[in-house]
Amino acid sequence: MKIHAILISVLLLSLKSGSGQSLLFNQTNKLCGIYAVSNWSAPLFVAFYHIKKSKNGFGLKAGYGKKSERINNIYQSGNIINFGNWWYDQNSTYYYITPIYIPVMVSTNGKLGIFSFGLPIGFSRDEMVGYYQSDPLFGNFSRTFEETHFYAGMEFEFQYWIDIGKKFILSTGINTGIKYYGEAPFQNQLHNANRNISYYPGMTQGVYFNLHMGILISAHKK
Repeated sequence: MKIHAILISVLLLSLKSGSGQSLLFNQTNKLCGIYAVSNWSAPLFVAFYHIKKSKNGFGLKAGYGKKSERINNIYQSGNIINFGNWWYDQNSTYYYITPIYIPVMVSTNGKLGIFSFGLPIGFSRDEMVGYYQSDPLFGNFSRTFEETHFYAGMEFEFQYWIDIGKKFILSTGINTGIKYYGEAPFQNQLHNANRNISYYPGMTQGVYFNLHMGILISAHKK
């Protein structure tokens, strides 16, 4: 994707700027960044971190994504119900924010390990178009359904920060968690057939595991 190429270009440019001391704890530090994440429905998020010299802090992530799926069969009570020439196209747009609490950080030689907890909160705008062919009563026709859904979850995250320039920090890490509130859209029409393909903002499906890499810019004054 183009945005991933841009992120890699920023990384290469920042590597040329020389080593810095962005991670020093002699004063409060604020950082903003952009991340690529191994979730193709929402492959990017932006983040803000407020790091205290007491080696804890807080932050906020925000993301956006899209997903399109075609559903050909309806599942109900574990059995496939074949509706013949009926199918559904589902398109969803997602928005989420994740408040973050950082209880502990470990620093050494310009490197920083960060352990944090987050609460992903998001909503989706969902549209589904049902196509019906050779219906005994109506022949060929389509219907459009629209819904909005809210979701919430809990996650644990580890990040590894490395100074790569006067103001730049490379961040790599993993986050894992679980959705605890929200359901797949269009329950009345699909009888939960799409539960395994529905994306929950910031969380993917149910229990999730993501890898991410990003570039942070520090507001630390030299």
